[in-house]
Amino acid sequence: MPRRTRKRSAPFGMNPEPLESRRMLAAQMIVPDFPGAPGNLTDVNGTLFFTATDGSNGGELWKSDGTSGGTVMVRDIVPGPAGSNPSNLTAVGNTLFFVAYTPSNGNELWKSDGTAGGTVMLTDIQAGPSSSSIDHLTNVNGRLFFTAFNAAGQSQVWQSDGTTGGTRLVSTPAGGAWAVRLVASGNRLYWKENDTLRVYDRSAGTVSTVGGNYTGASFAPSYRVDINGTLYSPPVMPPMERRSGRPAARPRRASRTWRGGRPARPRRH
Repeated sequence: MPRRTRKRSAPFGMNPEPLESRRMLAAQMIVPDFPGAPGNLTDVNGTLFFTATDGSNGGELWKSDGTSGGTVMVRDIVPGPAGSNPSNLTAVGNTLFFVAYTPSNGNELWKSDGTAGGTVMLTDIQAGPSSSSIDHLTNVNGRLFFTAFNAAGQSQVWQSDGTTGGTRLVSTPAGGAWAVRLVASGNRLYWKENDTLRVYDRSAGTVSTVGGNYTGASFAPSYRVDINGTLYSPPVMPPMERRSGRPAARPRRASRTWRGGRPARPRRH
């Protein structure tokens, strides 16, 4: 008599299905093979700009259209192994803004349209080899805003439309305050000066103070959100509430005092 075999069923809860056909994606390496990893990858209307060194030239501005032949150095700003070390790459419309170093001008604001002739320094805020410490490059509705330090060491807010004449001062904070944490909202630029929130309205061309004095984490850029031209920020909470999300608990009163590792006996009255 033939031996019967029991048909095994799938484990409880499993319902096997046929695998779908998958397509493997192929990646192509773009030459040249850079000695160090390219950085500051920034898209400007379909053209990738980045910084890299090719071994014989120092850190410079490059661009790529996704092909080996279209991956080239834009301009050798500082020839040789030193390089201009571009940073803070920021796209505004069809223009790339960035900060670059030259021995004669220090770190200053540059722009590029993707050609060597169109890659130029816009202004030398601190004339000569001193750097103006440009930072916080921010696109506000098609206009670049940034912070810089003048020769007197004052923190300032500047703007640029991509021309030398259109790169001009917006505001100089009073009392030695620093302008930091620039945030775009519609046609306005907000920034922090100590515990004061300032705003520049492009339409009116005016700088004003909004609200009162603010402190704490609500001024951090990651906590401020622009929704259709309105800037939102969470309320400022006391330090303990900010860490735990609830009011700090009151300290518990001790019922006994300890002496020498033993609880002390209560005194008789």
